[in-house]
Amino acid sequence: MVTKSIDPKDLEGAAKRYMKEVKDYVVRGSLEEAITTGHPRMELIVNHSFEAAHRLPGHPGKCARVHGHSYRVRVVVKGGDILSDGMVIDFHEVKEVIDQLDHQYLNDFIKNPTAEHIALWLLERIPGAVEVRLWEGLGGCSVVARV
Repeated sequence: MVTKSIDPKDLEGAAKRYMKEVKDYVVRGSLEEAITTGHPRMELIVNHSFEAAHRLPGHPGKCARVHGHSYRVRVVVKGGDILSDGMVIDFHEVKEVIDQLDHQYLNDFIKNPTAEHIALWLLERIPGAVEVRLWEGLGGCSVVARV
């Protein structure tokens, strides 16, 4: 294998050209173009949990009564301009939205707080969120995603 020594000034210039090219793709084109041309994209995944009570109005079973769950949430946020400040979104900003539901009665926020509606509520309030997975306890989860 032959290695070639690169002048640091050449490397810096190449890096600047590359970064300008990536920015041009993201700002003037689409993120999809940036991905398909081999340019990087950023994605943030936040896992968090909260405790809350709710009831499901009109439910024929025991869920019609007030009860609580330990919820787990996984939020996927995709960034657009990968050259802005290097962050898609601050972890804290995502957790702040989720924490609005912590130790709350969910019916005060959501008319019919099913797992699907809770996930949708979060998706609509977290900037850049493209997917929310919500687990009620240890069982299955609800997945709500932008298409």
